[in-house]
Amino acid sequence: MTVEDSFSQSDLDALSFCVSLLRSDPDATYKEARSEARVSKGLSVRRQVWTAARHKMGIGPQDEIVDAAMAHSLRPEPGRAEAPTSVSKDATIEGLVGAEEEAEPGEAGSSKEPRPAWATRSPQPDDSAVPSAKSVFVDAPLSPIEFMVQHLQTTNPEASFEEVRLAAEAAGHTVYPATFGRAQALAGLLEESDQDEPIPGAPPPEPTQPPPGQPKGKIDPVAGLGAFIKAMNRSEKEHHLLRTNIEQMLETIRRGLGK
Repeated sequence: MTVEDSFSQSDLDALSFCVSLLRSDPDATYKEARSEARVSKGLSVRRQVWTAARHKMGIGPQDEIVDAAMAHSLRPEPGRAEAPTSVSKDATIEGLVGAEEEAEPGEAGSSKEPRPAWATRSPQPDDSAVPSAKSVFVDAPLSPIEFMVQHLQTTNPEASFEEVRLAAEAAGHTVYPATFGRAQALAGLLEESDQDEPIPGAPPPEPTQPPPGQPKGKIDPVAGLGAFIKAMNRSEKEHHLLRTNIEQMLETIRRGLGK
């Protein structure tokens, strides 16, 4: 039984292709034959097929990596001259490269079929190099308003704005009066009644109910004019108070910038 008897139909087609290639180019290499067969014919050339084709053409092996069973089956018949066994250094290196591509990892020259991808054990990922969410966010810097909320919740819930401002400047933050009330609300220190309190210094709101004796739905022109004048005066006072608060805020910013 020759080695060709164990070949499949695809191996026999590849053998015929390799024989034709060696007739036209006896110096062709296994790598070239395999590439050309894949591109032109869609064939896969195994090393055993390539060795059998070279032996059939009376050309010696290109390398010394030949399977023991393959070498035994390729021994020349009695009376037939043996093929030359001396090979060049370049041919030996080329054969080694081709054998490593065909054989399984860890055993050079193996005649076994390559292991499929699904049967290969994939390397386990190293979890130590992946940072956890806690390690990423535990040391994240606080914003100024977050600092005020944390200071009010953990240090002194009754701290005034000036105390919080000094503590914030020591921590590298610049805070403003406009955000202090928001920080108090976020810290849960303001009751609903406190949030509805009027601005300090602003006049109390006018009653919305009509005066006694006046039917609902009707407005006295004189009373309406008086209410309009009072609203204008209240608006002017509120604007003055807002301007004062803005000036105080700008002064705080100037001190923070060192001007």
